[in-house]
Amino acid sequence: MKSLELSLNKRLLIVEYDHEKFLRPADVMQELNMWDLKLICKGPDLTEDIAKGLVERKKAYDTPEIYFFKNYKNEFLDCLTALQAFISSIEASGYHWGENPYEKELDRCNAYTDMFTIAKRARKYAEAESRTFNPSKCIIFEIV
Repeated sequence: MKSLELSLNKRLLIVEYDHEKFLRPADVMQELNMWDLKLICKGPDLTEDIAKGLVERKKAYDTPEIYFFKNYKNEFLDCLTALQAFISSIEASGYHWGENPYEKELDRCNAYTDMFTIAKRARKYAEAESRTFNPSKCIIFEIV
């Protein structure tokens, strides 16, 4: 079971469960022995509206009715959507949301690729896979 604690607008705990045993939030709370958790949503149910309440907004300089969201990974760029900002906060913590970014590296191996390069790419892929959250197996909590 992977977990990541984030401090955004709210303190969040993202948990990815390994088996079907942890489908219920109460099971996750019992496994972690943390009872001060409030369920926000499951990973696939995360929407733009839910994410808006989790990340910081930034107003545009010249028009107050237009706003952007804080990019936690790169402070010089803003995010257009709250979901992008939420994913950037996960990536800023050294984790990935949804897809392993090194998957394409393994696809680039062919008959002419030396064994050292293949092993290096496979190691990077395995490390990134251990730090990648699969949204369909995740539950997002607020730490109260």
